[in-house]
Amino acid sequence: MRKKNGEIVWIVAILALFAGAGIFIYLSPYFEREVPVSDLKTPIYWNFKTPLKIALKDNIAVGKYKIEVEEKGKTTILVDGEAAKGQKELNLTLTYPKNAFLPTSSDAKIIVEVSDRSLWNFFGPNKLKSEVKVICDITPPTTSVVASSYGIAKGGSATVVFEARDENLEKAYIKTGNGRVFKAQPFIKKGFYVALVAWELKEDNFSASVAAVDRAGNESLAPIGFFQKSSVYKDTKLMLKDDFLNQKIMELSSSMKADAKTTPLDRFLFVNNTLRSENEKLISTVTTRVGDNAVDSFFTEPFLPIKKASVVGSFGDHRSYYLGNDVVSESYHKGVDFASVKEDVIMAPNNGVVIFAAPNGIYGNMSVLYHGLGLFTLYGHCSSFLAKEGDLVSKGQPIAKTGMSGLAFGDHLHYGVLVQGVEVRPLEWFDANWIKLNVTKVIDEAKNIIAGRK
Repeated sequence: MRKKNGEIVWIVAILALFAGAGIFIYLSPYFEREVPVSDLKTPIYWNFKTPLKIALKDNIAVGKYKIEVEEKGKTTILVDGEAAKGQKELNLTLTYPKNAFLPTSSDAKIIVEVSDRSLWNFFGPNKLKSEVKVICDITPPTTSVVASSYGIAKGGSATVVFEARDENLEKAYIKTGNGRVFKAQPFIKKGFYVALVAWELKEDNFSASVAAVDRAGNESLAPIGFFQKSSVYKDTKLMLKDDFLNQKIMELSSSMKADAKTTPLDRFLFVNNTLRSENEKLISTVTTRVGDNAVDSFFTEPFLPIKKASVVGSFGDHRSYYLGNDVVSESYHKGVDFASVKEDVIMAPNNGVVIFAAPNGIYGNMSVLYHGLGLFTLYGHCSSFLAKEGDLVSKGQPIAKTGMSGLAFGDHLHYGVLVQGVEVRPLEWFDANWIKLNVTKVIDEAKNIIAGRK
């Protein structure tokens, strides 16, 4: 009996040992069962010049890996290595060997092999082997300017219609010499595009090119021959006075972390530098959207928001702020100020949609309309809104009333015009002749040219 009981104890102990080992294997990270993953998705378009970026991941640790290109028995290894111990993610930037063959058939593929450091597979790792189709494309898109504005002024706008073609075209746009990108919209027929561009006020020189990029990363550029028009903007000297510092600045600096040592000048610098920067960043974010719909025309009438108003502040003024004899800060006035009667009605200058109607720091109650083709109009210091966000408005429809909210002492309208986030000269958009020569004529000319092509 004792012998039988002893055997049972041993059996139970052995079973417990196996059970414990099984639980340990099941729960231990050394025996985890998840297969590594690669972010490479099929198909891949590659010009074999642009580096190929691949991410390899594992929930515990990446082990050995190998990536190669294969076509009809020919193989080129891009990388063959092993990750550092404990490394869960590996971001690889791979360059194709200069003297290796270039795959040209539809049978070409990239083979990714990666293992982890698990012991799950009979003390071997979990393995991923994936094959991704790779399409070799070494030909850049073709680009050309169809029609454009003759010139562009510093702080001003212009129109460009261009052609961009490629079997694998990914995007077409306008790129300036300073690196800013202006998105283009489809125009009339497939392969043609139109865009408004802008010369930023603070930039001394301007150049721009039509740019097109295909899925393989090939890029082509076609320079746009704009004549650069000279523009002179005023320098204004403004003295900081006690009533200004102790009233408006005190009110606008309420969000500032202040204490007993915070001076009126500190508050002004917060408002004119920090708060202004935050407000302008919001404006830029709100006014960078562009539609994807095809365009075949644009507004021909001037963008005037108030009738019989006086201009009391010009676009582009460089303002230097003085405290005594010292310059303590500066700013650029990026709109036109209109003054007429108190709480005058502001009307939509052309059809559009209200995309913003809310307070915005120094701009006070601010409304923004989108008119299409990347063109926006901005209305600052309003006393009240007559149209809310999302409203479609027609030319001449009341949208707000003038006021003195934000950084304003007297009742007036700060009116801005923006092209894809860039503040531009409103005076151009007040001028019917300028709009005709620089927008509608360019579009009509491009239509005739495209119509004449087969």
